[in-house]
Amino acid sequence: MPDLERLPSPCTGVCKLDDQRLCLGCQRTPGEIREWRDATVERQREILAGLHERRAAMGLLKRPRRVNRRRSGASTP
Repeated sequence: MPDLERLPSPCTGVCKLDDQRLCLGCQRTPGEIREWRDATVERQREILAGLHERRAAMGLLKRPRRVNRRRSGASTP
């Protein structure tokens, strides 16, 4: 799939599973995480819709902020 058609990953960089086997950062299942890169845009939208429903049920309506893995000498506000 061309990069222009790809949706941004919901990954937040946390990447740890809870007791229900959902990622603590993005609330995806291991299968959804594996599938994302090669999924069609339509399937990615289905995954995102499922995440929205899952987050609403968990009381997490905001999209978690992406963790910056790069270390810079400057502090951020």
